[in-house]
Amino acid sequence: MIEDMRGWLRLVVAMAWGMGALTGARPAHGAFATTTTDFIQCDVMVVTSSCGPQGLAGIAERSDGTVLLGSFPDCADRFFSYPETVACPGVPVTPTLLSSPGVHCMVYGLDGRLYGTNDYNQVLELNPLNGTTLRVVSPSGTWFGADGLTVDPQTGDLYTTRGRFIYRIANPAGPSPVASRVADASASTTLMDGCAFSCDGSYLLAAALDTDRVIKMDRNGTVSILAQLPVNTQPDGICFGSPGTLLFGNAYTNNNDGSVTEVPLANPAFSRTIASGSPGRGDFLTVSLNGDLLACQGDRVIRLRSVDAGKFDLSGSSLCGNLHCADSVDLDCIENHGIRTSIRVAIPFICDPTNPSNARLARTCNSIDKLKKHSPGCTHLLAAFRAMRDYLMTLAATPDCSGE
Repeated sequence: MIEDMRGWLRLVVAMAWGMGALTGARPAHGAFATTTTDFIQCDVMVVTSSCGPQGLAGIAERSDGTVLLGSFPDCADRFFSYPETVACPGVPVTPTLLSSPGVHCMVYGLDGRLYGTNDYNQVLELNPLNGTTLRVVSPSGTWFGADGLTVDPQTGDLYTTRGRFIYRIANPAGPSPVASRVADASASTTLMDGCAFSCDGSYLLAAALDTDRVIKMDRNGTVSILAQLPVNTQPDGICFGSPGTLLFGNAYTNNNDGSVTEVPLANPAFSRTIASGSPGRGDFLTVSLNGDLLACQGDRVIRLRSVDAGKFDLSGSSLCGNLHCADSVDLDCIENHGIRTSIRVAIPFICDPTNPSNARLARTCNSIDKLKKHSPGCTHLLAAFRAMRDYLMTLAATPDCSGE
């Protein structure tokens, strides 16, 4: 009965999006030639200037629904933005040029700051309004080689891929961040690209571009091969399915060959291609505020959505993504059912930009007060809520709950 209902839902949503209900049907909206029937897609942004084969790279989303984009030198080497609330299906928007140069990967820290990598070199703190560099976070004065970037939901530290190595940058917001090598994957790859922590922070996955593998690193820095993908897939960006939804238990890679792959974490041999045939080169990805996958593919961003109400998840994708992941990390801390329930209810309200800013701010401050009173040890969730509070105070007409 449940499968029958799911099949009916897929048919209805697929028809609404102007595509056939059969696997492999060509959609009317989007650059992927085919998607499986449990996902739907469309273009949401296309760069009008000429883009070479590398195209768009870094992507993250501000809490006001503005998507931030960085590009490679062959795609104007610029920093763009566009409103994520674009109708889908609909006419893709042209992004707004904000600054130059572009960045290769972007994440929001638990501290609420926007970080990025540039030209396979430094880790930077960026101005989220225009993408300009505020300061160098990685060791300055030397070539660092940073590429992929993610945030650890357990500590707030940044992790970056450097070829066959994974580095941690501790205390990134402090006056003296410390970079140290935590893993060597040279037995499995010489070129890791995108990376992402599981929402509970128990392990990190990295995309091995040169060997078509998904690499796993545990909290101790032990490296293993999670999945071997088909030759020339060239996985790049990576994320997860969100806890509590039908996509949970999977990882997802955005690939250089113009496809997206789903990797079942418990049985990676059953990995499958869920979208393919994009004329562009897949690079990094992010997760939108409503849980859709936003994949950079050449000169455009393509939204991929589950028809079964499944959601994607990525620590560092936005302040809201950090709220969700910090909530998961601190579940043992907020064991009091009343606190846990109120926090779980508050996050969707706070993360919905259609709600009044003052109401979202009040709910945020109320959550901070509850955490301080009942679960003061929830340091990561508190940090994420405080970052959201600081952001909302810039929007609210009467910012009267600074908290502390």
